[in-house]
Amino acid sequence: MRRYIIIAIIWTLLCIGAFLPARWAGALLPASLKPQIIAGSLSGTLWDGQVKLLPPKTRWPLHIHYKINPLSALFRAPYSHMQLSGSGFSSKGKLGIFGQNHIQAKDISAEFNMALLPISDPRLTELSGQSFITLDRLKIKNGCRVAEGRARTNILSVNLDNWQWSGPLLSGPISCDGDIILAAMRGQDDNHDISFDLRLFPDGVYGIDIQITPKTALPADFAIALGLLGFEQTEDGVAILKEKGQIFQGERR
Repeated sequence: MRRYIIIAIIWTLLCIGAFLPARWAGALLPASLKPQIIAGSLSGTLWDGQVKLLPPKTRWPLHIHYKINPLSALFRAPYSHMQLSGSGFSSKGKLGIFGQNHIQAKDISAEFNMALLPISDPRLTELSGQSFITLDRLKIKNGCRVAEGRARTNILSVNLDNWQWSGPLLSGPISCDGDIILAAMRGQDDNHDISFDLRLFPDGVYGIDIQITPKTALPADFAIALGLLGFEQTEDGVAILKEKGQIFQGERR
C-alpha cells in the first residue's frame, strides 16, 4: 500500500508541475536575468512556454519559445530538449547547463532568415537569403572548448538586384579557434574564389573576414557596390572586408 501511495504522490506532483505557469517559475530565475525579462511576457507553462527578453546593450527584444522535457529535469539528465525562435531565426537541439559559464549542446540545428533578422546596419537591411548551422557538439566553458559542426549560406547567390552581382554558395566547418567559435566558409564559381570567416568571441563580439578573389575583372557596378559595403581592394584586385561588432546591436568597430 505504501508503494502505491508514493507512486500516487509522485504522479500528482508531476501533473502539478506539468501545468505550473511560467510566470510562477519566473521568481526562481537568477537575479541577473530578471531585469532582462519584459514585464508580462512570460506565458505558457514551466515546460512549454515563451518569454521576451531584452538582453543588455541591445535594441530589440528576443522572443524565445522553449520546450523542456520534465523527465530530464526530474532524473537529472545532462541535457534537455530546447526549441528557440525569434525574429528571423529558429533553432532546436539539446542543451545542458553545468555551472556558471559552462554550457554544452549537441544535435543543434539553426536557420536564419536575413530579411527578418533585427539588424540596424544600413548596408544589410535590404538583403535576403538564408543561413544554416548544424552542431554535433558544442562546449562553452569560459570560451569555446569543443565545436563540431558546419555552416552554409546562400546570401551571395540571391541578392543580384541589390549588388548587380551573384556569387557562389558558401559552406564550411565550425570549430574552436582558441576561445573563439569559428565558422570558416568557402565557395567558388567560374569567376571567383571566396572565403568568409565568422568569429564569435566570449564577450558577445563578432568578427568577420571576407575575401573575394576574382578570376576575371570585377564588373564595375559590383566594384562600386563593394566599396559602399566597406570592402577595400588590393592592387591585384582582391576585395577584403574585416570588421568587428556587437551581436544584436549592429555596432561596428
